[in-house]
Amino acid sequence: MEDLVDAVLFLGPPDLAMSEQFPAYIALDAAYMAEVRRRESLLPGGGALTDKEFYQQFVNDAENPVYTILKPPGPKEVQAAVQGCLDRKSHGSVSKP
Repeated sequence: MEDLVDAVLFLGPPDLAMSEQFPAYIALDAAYMAEVRRRESLLPGGGALTDKEFYQQFVNDAENPVYTILKPPGPKEVQAAVQGCLDRKSHGSVSKP
């Protein structure tokens, strides 16, 4: 896949976006990190982080999992969702094909 695609543009809601763990070999590449810092400084308000804060941000990102497994809804949440659907159906707010 990496030979065919440079990036993926996600246009959905931000809370559904996923991220990839940051590989350690990239964080250790001094030239790459210097370029990231340079580009960050070009953004409005960019470059405000100290070196320590900047690298800590990468460490924190690497610790977060790529996927978060959510707890399934309980019986009360399921019943509330079903009731909400039934209420919308009875009031005619469900779109018909």
